[in-house]
Amino acid sequence: MGLHETLNGCNLAFGAAKFPGSAIAFDGNGNLYSCSETRYVYVYPPGFERVSYSINVSDAEVFGGITVTADGTLYVPSYTGLLFEVAPKATAPTNSFSVVSGACDVAVGMI
Repeated sequence: MGLHETLNGCNLAFGAAKFPGSAIAFDGNGNLYSCSETRYVYVYPPGFERVSYSINVSDAEVFGGITVTADGTLYVPSYTGLLFEVAPKATAPTNSFSVVSGACDVAVGMI
């Protein structure tokens, strides 16, 4: 699995480890980001099965695919029409943008 890839599913398993959530993404340091349906994104360091820290996206109803950049900036879309941006190591959104209501996936690129 490469950098910036996201997978949709539920209770994703890598070897013996199981990560709850509807989508995952990896940053440039190999941290795994797993979003749940409890309005949290959980961050797992490489090689560990325990959460390093969690991000509270309380304003998000339900989210689908998430994306994280190499530096750890996380983007979380919400079906409510908001896209949340979370700075590296932050535990809550640092910015939000209005998008098409019902957006469920996000991709980040350079122009």
